[in-house]
Amino acid sequence: MRSPLFGGSIVSHFCYGSHFSRWGLVALALFAFAGNSVLCRLALADFPRDSAISDPITFTLIRLLSGTLVLFVICLALPNQKTVATREPDAADKAAVNKPKHFLLRWLPGLWLMLYALGFSFAYQYLDTGTGAFILFATVQLSLFVAAKRGGEQFGAWQLVGALTALLGLFWLLVPAEFEFADWSPMGAMGMFLAGVAWALYTLAGKQSAKPILDTRNNFAISLLWLVLLPPLLLFLYSLASVDTHISLRIVIETEGLWLAVFSGGLASGVGYAVWYSALGYLKTSVAAVLQLSVPVLATAGGVIWLDELLTTQMLVSSSLILLGIALTIAPFSSSKANN
Repeated sequence: MRSPLFGGSIVSHFCYGSHFSRWGLVALALFAFAGNSVLCRLALADFPRDSAISDPITFTLIRLLSGTLVLFVICLALPNQKTVATREPDAADKAAVNKPKHFLLRWLPGLWLMLYALGFSFAYQYLDTGTGAFILFATVQLSLFVAAKRGGEQFGAWQLVGALTALLGLFWLLVPAEFEFADWSPMGAMGMFLAGVAWALYTLAGKQSAKPILDTRNNFAISLLWLVLLPPLLLFLYSLASVDTHISLRIVIETEGLWLAVFSGGLASGVGYAVWYSALGYLKTSVAAVLQLSVPVLATAGGVIWLDELLTTQMLVSSSLILLGIALTIAPFSSSKANN
């Protein structure tokens, strides 16, 4: 007998159910992203020092492999894994699904996922947690806003004010007071910028997904192939060009690092990204961009609760600014959906 969850009743309730249930999907995905931030920070904070419990490549490989395995199990438990969809496809979905795609295009979301995961992991060799997170989320927001504008989306004045307010709060929350631009590592900034653009592209790909769970499973599986093929090629080209990357290739994986990678990949990434793909069909691109700025707030709260980090006035005020900005951005969209 299939479980109610995988049999579809709970998934159908969230995806075909009420307006509030759909926002529940969004909240669940954002909490998963925040949990992922905490897990990655725990696993990679000490690399490349001797006290490290994991290196970026090994952590990313185990993370993507765990996500792939969990998603394969979930898809096997679905009642009809070839046809099940977690949201009602609209005309655009049907056109996208029925339109033939070159096999290389089907591989692109997996490439974006791999570049995001690997760029994110490597960048933290050079950047502190706050500065890296700011570059990542600012890049994601700006990339998605550009994509939304190119797609014909119209922004109201309050939405733009809200987005800027949230971005200001993000800067205040994450960037250290003693930070100087001269301290920036070009290698770290480039890695995190690449991760942000890749995640924005992965998000945009998700808006075309009528079968989010199956698509996420396929993306994770393809990302593993990209991870095996691409980084060795890049390092080989760097060596031919005599470029000193200053990247530590030391392999480190302690038991704690292994389990952090498994939980990060299987739950926070695999399940979290599938839920995010399920939620994207109900969100404007600009709203999807701004909502993700809540992740550092949730991750900060997680750090205070589980990592015994100090709660400061700066955290409270900056987090309030971020949440206010998000509310200003999504309020028109939320109210219009509720009235439909």
